[in-house]
This record gives sequence, structure tokens and C-alpha cells, in this order.
Amino acid sequence: MTTPYGVTARGIRDQIMRNDEIMEGIDAGKGRAADYIRGCIMGALEGTAGAAQGVMNYLRECATELAKAGVAFSWETPSGSIIEQAYREPVQHRVPTLCGALVIYDESSEQPLATRKQAAGAPPNYVHSFDGAHLSMTVNRAFDSGVRSFAMIHDSYGTHAADTQALARSLRETFVEIYREDRLQQTAAEMAEYAPQCALPTPPTRGSFDINEVSKSEFFFS
Repeated sequence: MTTPYGVTARGIRDQIMRNDEIMEGIDAGKGRAADYIRGCIMGALEGTAGAAQGVMNYLRECATELAKAGVAFSWETPSGSIIEQAYREPVQHRVPTLCGALVIYDESSEQPLATRKQAAGAPPNYVHSFDGAHLSMTVNRAFDSGVRSFAMIHDSYGTHAADTQALARSLRETFVEIYREDRLQQTAAEMAEYAPQCALPTPPTRGSFDINEVSKSEFFFS
């Protein structure tokens, strides 16, 4: 679950070590056991979500190269919002108090971009922005279909029972509308325009899946 958020191999191992359910019954050699389980998890991810890993790596590499050039990572979502990700190296201030020194971190706009944080944040922020665009487009489409009550939490959608079919239809139609286009290519074109000085990698090629199949899917979103 933490893979899209840039978790490292060490992070996966640490999560396994802290999971009492996984570690139950292992008294000795917990480190070796965690290493083995981590290897199984990472192998399974590469085998089942290789394309997604490729997209994540592409976004990380782009954000890294942009940050090295002092350029924030920016993109336009399918709903027309312009997103800018600009994590900066924090300035540390030590403030003396009656109980000792208090350390405050200030992300000044004058500071250089934090390259590692830019890379780690690129995949989840990019995907979440598309989730937000999908949500707003779904609500607008469903509203036009007569739906007036909505219950939304990030990427979970709800309405009254009588309107579920209209909501489900709107959800699928807008998803197809969004991903019918090659969004990574569009983002690549945007980056090439605002950062022509950066040598950015080529975006991954699209697979053979027909996105229109989504409109026929019985099970699609929660």
C-alpha cells in the first residue's frame, strides 16, 4: 500500500518488522525473515504491477531532473487545474524557550528545491490530482443526470440507492474520457515547454488495454 508513496526497500523491511501478525511465531532470525518476505513482496510487485512501477519511476526521474535545474514539477489535470509541487529545503530555526530550545523548520520560497522530496512526492501527488479531477468530473456529470446527493471521500463515491446507477454510469464515462488520452505524453509536453533546458526521460508507452472496456465493467470503483 505504501509503494505509490515512494517507500524504499528498507522501509518495506521496517514495516514487516513492526507487523506483529507477520512476525508472530518468529523468535530468532527476524531480520532474515523480514528480508525474505520483502524480497517476495517486491518480486510480486514487479510481476503484477510492472507498468505502474514504470510510471512511478518516470515521474520520479522527471521531478528529480527538474529539481536539479531549480524548476518545480508542474502539470495540468484533466479538469483544468494547474498543480505545482515545490518542496524546498527547510531552514532550521532554534527558538529558546523556558523549557529548552524549540526547533522550527521553515520552507522558504527562497530555498532550493529538495530533490529527494520532489522525487518521492511526484507519483502520489500526480495520481491524487487525477483522482481529484475524476471526482469533480463525476459529480458534474452525475448532477447533469439528475443526481443531487453525494457522499465522497477521496476515491470512494456514494449517493442514495435510487441514484446509484446514474452515479456508476457517470463514474465510468468520465474515467474513460480522462484516460482515453495519453496523459503522460501531455505532461511530458508541458514539461518540455516550461523546462526546455532539462534532459527528461521519455514517458512509458501505453499498453494494449482498451479503456472503453471500463464502461462495461460490473465492478469498478467502491
